[in-house]
Amino acid sequence: MPQRTVSVGPLLGLNNKLQPYELGAGTRLVPNARYLGAADNVDLTSKGGIKRREGFRLQLAGDVHSLWSDQLGAFAVVDDDLCALAPAGASLAAAVLRAGLPKMPVSYARAANGIVSWSNGLELRCIVDGVDYPMSAAPALAPEVVASAGGALPEGLYIVAFTWSGPQGESAPTHAVQVDVPAGGRIDISDAAGATVWMSGPNGDHVSSYGAVSAIAVLSPGGRVSRTLNTAPMPPGHIVRMHLGSLLVAHENVVFVSVPYASGIYQPSRGYVPFPSKVTVMEPVEGGVYICTDTKTYWITDFFSEAALVPRFPFGAILGSGVSSPEEIKAYWQTPFGLAAGDAGGTVELLQHDALSLPPAAFGASLYRKRDGRSSVVTTRGGVQPIRAAALGWADAEVIRKETSDGL
Repeated sequence: MPQRTVSVGPLLGLNNKLQPYELGAGTRLVPNARYLGAADNVDLTSKGGIKRREGFRLQLAGDVHSLWSDQLGAFAVVDDDLCALAPAGASLAAAVLRAGLPKMPVSYARAANGIVSWSNGLELRCIVDGVDYPMSAAPALAPEVVASAGGALPEGLYIVAFTWSGPQGESAPTHAVQVDVPAGGRIDISDAAGATVWMSGPNGDHVSSYGAVSAIAVLSPGGRVSRTLNTAPMPPGHIVRMHLGSLLVAHENVVFVSVPYASGIYQPSRGYVPFPSKVTVMEPVEGGVYICTDTKTYWITDFFSEAALVPRFPFGAILGSGVSSPEEIKAYWQTPFGLAAGDAGGTVELLQHDALSLPPAAFGASLYRKRDGRSSVVTTRGGVQPIRAAALGWADAEVIRKETSDGL
């Protein structure tokens, strides 16, 4: 049978709001342009053509979730172990960083110094040069402080606290203790191995560093002033991101903001922003951060000023569906009305609202991909709920008419 080539296109993408006979969207300049009613395992090219997606093969066996990567590395949870992934011939090798994690999604963020912070909502930790560490160093034992004779300290009440140094810098200080020292006395310290000791002057309230010591017998007012005073360890959360040197952690409906360039600590008095409902997406760009909850979308430029919190959409985002584009300096996320995009200045737009009608979903995931010189956002929606107003299937029907008399 003779065959002939039929030219169709360019193609404008999917559209499920049109009837099949309405998919043609040609114009005077592009007479053959049309939408697709369905597409499976294909990509649209920059010229509106169709290209079949490459096949796939198993790269890593096991129960895998929470896959994340950037130009410097890749991580995933494999069989309940947090692993670093690396090419190994035609497959992937997984090096275990932390074993025995609960079955909960993990969120990641890389800082400018290369350290990757991660959290699963129960713990917040970091990966440094392929080794997993606690986010904020903590003591093995609670230090003990007592006053005794045999020194040269002036009489008075002294404040003493301790910090430890870790991959993310200095930890938050321990709760300060007050020590009553007699004239000519000293302060003895035990169970503080590796700790930096911070002490005030007599009857003072500002502490300075005395280094890693086991006793303080004389005043040394020239010590370093504490940068971490009045801070606390950053809490874990279900989303972690980096913005302007600070680690952002979303825990339920609160976003915590670390001290700049000290990702392990924050200021409890002001380093947080509460939202009306659970944070579902948090994506930083150059000029600010897009924060979506179950019900609304916000643009925030300064976490310490109420005036900087600006509503953008009167609806929220699908949990876990956010991704950022380093090339475009844009953020993308899934909403009840399809994919949304936000630029570096806080301007947002819906990209699929006119073409797609989507059912509600419980969670999602997005990937920013660059392949064959073309960048694209690949996104998926999980826990999709059916649209109740639509028919969910079909069945044969037989109509039986009841007999009637001639008089009726």
